[in-house]
Amino acid sequence: DVELICSWARGTVKLEVRDRGCGPSGNALRLAGHEPYTEKAPHGLGLGLLLANAAIERIGGTLTLDTAGGGGLTRVTLPIAQTA
Repeated sequence: DVELICSWARGTVKLEVRDRGCGPSGNALRLAGHEPYTEKAPHGLGLGLLLANAAIERIGGTLTLDTAGGGGLTRVTLPIAQTA
C-alpha cells in the first residue's frame, strides 16, 4: 500500500510518498541519497536514490527519508520556476 500526497504553495511543490512496509533502517536514513547505499545486495548498487537526490538538489530542491507509522516516508520539495 503506497500513498502519494502532492501540494504546492509559494513557489514550491511538495511530494510525500508513504508506504506501509518495514520502513528504512537507521543506516538508510543516514546514508541513502548522500552516498551509494543499498540493503538489496547483490541486486542493487545503491545509486538510484543517490542520483535522484543529486538531481533534486541541483535544481534547488530537497529529498528526505523518514519513518512514519511503521513504514517509510519520502519527502521531495521542488522549486517552481517563475515565468514572466
